[in-house]
Parts: sequence; structure tokens; C-alpha cells
Amino acid sequence: MGAVIIFVMGFATMACALCDAFDGPVATDAIRALDNKNVNIALKWVAPGYENEARLAFGRAMSVRQEDAQVKELADLYFIENLVRLHRQSEGKPYTGVKPAGAWSSQIAKAATKALQEGTPEELISALRKKVSISLRDSFSDAYSKSVHQDEGLEEGREYVAAYLQYIGYVEHLNEGVTFTRHCE
Repeated sequence: MGAVIIFVMGFATMACALCDAFDGPVATDAIRALDNKNVNIALKWVAPGYENEARLAFGRAMSVRQEDAQVKELADLYFIENLVRLHRQSEGKPYTGVKPAGAWSSQIAKAATKALQEGTPEELISALRKKVSISLRDSFSDAYSKSVHQDEGLEEGREYVAAYLQYIGYVEHLNEGVTFTRHCE
């Protein structure tokens, strides 16, 4: 039960965690901004109140980035770390560092990113449908199998109630998640 609820309730947290990784969208856009010499590519990740600080970090990185490969790497890292920090501050969340590439990547996050790149959500829908179907069937089966024994004794009744609450809670959280459209919280 716990894993299912954490999965559903953690949508925003997981999405934001993805933003903190070296291969996440914030870091990717930081490098694109540097490569294209266009800070606006990266500024979308920070609130207006942090824009000047992001511009300053971008300018500092750009001013030394052309010196050599090692300096470029440090400049890139400097800008990525600052952009991720400012992004987290924009969300009202603490900065805990940039996570290693792949640290937060899940198959579903990869499918979601691929869907945006390809302009179609069909593979993502299929992957989510499969994952939700398996979880929902498991939760339903557990509750149903315990429902037939719920009146056989107090322990069986309590096992049913626990399975029922898990099942109904999962369905409710799925329903709430289906209408989830807000940014990271």
C-alpha cells in the first residue's frame, strides 16, 4: 500500500527531483543556453525574482567558458549548479545539490520526455496504462480476495478493511493524479 500511495502522492516531488539531475531539464537547458549564448533558454526555470542572479551566473560562465576544456567544464558546472539552486528557490524548496545523471530517471519520465520530443503521447499512455492496470488489478485482487472472508472472524475482517482502504485510497489518488496539472510543489 505504502509504495502505491507514495507513487501517486509523489508526482510533484518526483518531477521536481528530475529537475535536479545533471541529465534533467534544468541542466540540459543550462548547457543549451551556454552553447547558444542565449540565457533566455535557461531563464524559464527561475522565477522573475531570481532572474538577475541567473543572468549574472550565466555572464560569469560565458566570460571564461572559451578558455580551455577544463575551464569550460567548470563554467558549465557553475552555471548548472546556480540554475538548479535558483530553480529550487523559485519553488520554495531547499537546494540539495545537483544529482548525478540518471539518479531520478524512471522509465515513465523517459517515456514522457520522449513523447514531448516526438509530439505524441501514445507510447507514454500505453506505458502508464500498463503500470496502472497492474497496480490496480493487484490492489483490487487483494481487497476482493479478503472480502469473501471478511465475516469469518475479527482478524479476517480487519485484513479486509485494510485491503479495502488501500484499494479505495489508490483509486482516489489515481483519480486525483489524473487531473494533476500543477507545477512542482
